[in-house]
Amino acid sequence: MRLLLAGLAVAAAGAVWLGLPERGGPVSLAGLPRDAGRGKRVFRARGCASCHAAPGAVGEDRLILSGGLRRTSAFGTVMVPNISPDPTHGIGGWRLAARLSAP
Repeated sequence: MRLLLAGLAVAAAGAVWLGLPERGGPVSLAGLPRDAGRGKRVFRARGCASCHAAPGAVGEDRLILSGGLRRTSAFGTVMVPNISPDPTHGIGGWRLAARLSAP
Protein backbone atom coordinates (compact mmCIF):
# COMPACT_ATOMS: atom_id res chain seq x y z
CA MET A 1 0.00 0.00 0.00
CA ARG A 2 2.84 2.40 0.89
CA LEU A 3 4.55 1.62 -2.40
CA LEU A 4 1.33 2.40 -4.28
CA LEU A 5 0.90 5.72 -2.43
CA ALA A 6 4.54 6.63 -3.07
CA GLY A 7 4.09 5.84 -6.76
CA LEU A 8 0.97 7.98 -6.93
CA ALA A 9 2.78 10.84 -5.19
CA VAL A 10 5.66 10.64 -7.68
CA ALA A 11 3.22 10.50 -10.60
CA ALA A 12 1.29 13.53 -9.27
CA ALA A 13 4.51 15.50 -8.76
CA GLY A 14 5.58 14.64 -12.30
CA ALA A 15 2.23 15.73 -13.70
CA VAL A 16 2.48 19.07 -11.88
CA TRP A 17 6.08 19.57 -13.05
CA LEU A 18 5.18 18.79 -16.67
CA GLY A 19 2.20 21.15 -16.50
CA LEU A 20 4.24 24.18 -15.39
CA PRO A 21 4.53 26.89 -18.05
CA GLU A 22 7.95 27.48 -19.55
CA ARG A 23 9.54 30.63 -18.18
CA GLY A 24 10.50 33.00 -20.97
CA GLY A 25 13.57 35.16 -21.04
CA PRO A 26 14.35 38.60 -22.46
CA VAL A 27 14.79 37.17 -25.94
CA SER A 28 11.29 35.67 -25.97
CA LEU A 29 9.78 39.08 -25.07
CA ALA A 30 11.78 41.10 -27.59
CA GLY A 31 9.39 40.71 -30.54
CA LEU A 32 6.09 41.12 -28.71
CA PRO A 33 3.96 44.10 -29.75
CA ARG A 34 3.24 46.72 -27.12
CA ASP A 35 -0.43 47.54 -26.70
CA ALA A 36 -1.26 50.00 -23.92
CA GLY A 37 -5.00 49.56 -24.52
CA ARG A 38 -4.75 45.82 -23.93
CA GLY A 39 -2.69 46.44 -20.80
CA LYS A 40 -5.37 48.80 -19.49
CA ARG A 41 -8.09 46.18 -20.14
CA VAL A 42 -6.07 43.47 -18.37
CA PHE A 43 -5.37 45.86 -15.46
CA ARG A 44 -9.09 46.51 -15.02
CA ALA A 45 -10.21 42.92 -15.61
CA ARG A 46 -7.76 41.55 -13.04
CA GLY A 47 -8.67 44.17 -10.44
CA CYS A 48 -5.08 45.38 -10.06
CA ALA A 49 -6.23 48.78 -8.79
CA SER A 50 -7.76 47.19 -5.69
CA CYS A 51 -4.25 46.80 -4.27
CA HIS A 52 -1.96 49.00 -6.34
CA ALA A 53 -3.95 52.27 -6.70
CA ALA A 54 -3.58 55.12 -4.26
CA PRO A 55 -5.89 54.64 -1.26
CA GLY A 56 -9.13 56.57 -1.85
CA ALA A 57 -8.54 57.01 -5.61
CA VAL A 58 -11.66 56.98 -7.79
CA GLY A 59 -12.36 56.84 -11.54
CA GLU A 60 -9.37 57.34 -13.83
CA ASP A 61 -7.20 58.15 -10.78
CA ARG A 62 -7.30 54.42 -9.97
CA LEU A 63 -4.93 53.96 -12.92
CA ILE A 64 -2.26 55.94 -11.05
CA LEU A 65 -0.33 53.36 -9.08
CA SER A 66 1.20 54.23 -5.75
CA GLY A 67 1.86 51.06 -3.79
CA GLY A 68 2.38 51.24 -0.05
CA LEU A 69 -1.10 49.93 0.78
CA ARG A 70 -1.02 47.61 3.78
CA ARG A 71 -2.86 44.29 3.48
CA THR A 72 -3.31 42.21 6.62
CA SER A 73 -3.27 38.46 6.16
CA ALA A 74 -2.80 35.31 8.20
CA PHE A 75 0.91 35.61 7.35
CA GLY A 76 1.26 39.17 8.64
CA THR A 77 1.03 42.60 7.06
CA VAL A 78 2.05 42.82 3.42
CA MET A 79 3.11 46.10 1.82
CA VAL A 80 1.77 46.30 -1.74
CA PRO A 81 4.52 47.34 -4.18
CA ASN A 82 4.28 50.03 -6.83
CA ILE A 83 4.34 48.05 -10.09
CA SER A 84 4.12 51.11 -12.34
CA PRO A 85 6.77 51.80 -15.00
CA ASP A 86 7.82 54.93 -13.10
CA PRO A 87 11.64 54.80 -12.88
CA THR A 88 11.80 56.48 -9.46
CA HIS A 89 8.84 55.04 -7.55
CA GLY A 90 7.90 51.94 -9.56
CA ILE A 91 9.73 49.17 -11.37
CA GLY A 92 10.69 51.35 -14.36
CA GLY A 93 14.34 51.43 -13.28
CA TRP A 94 14.59 47.66 -12.90
CA ARG A 95 16.60 45.67 -15.42
CA LEU A 96 14.50 43.31 -17.54
CA ALA A 97 16.07 40.27 -15.87
CA ALA A 98 14.93 41.53 -12.45
CA ARG A 99 11.39 42.06 -13.74
CA LEU A 100 11.24 38.54 -15.14
CA SER A 101 12.50 36.96 -11.94
CA ALA A 102 10.19 38.93 -9.63
CA PRO A 103 7.53 36.74 -8.04
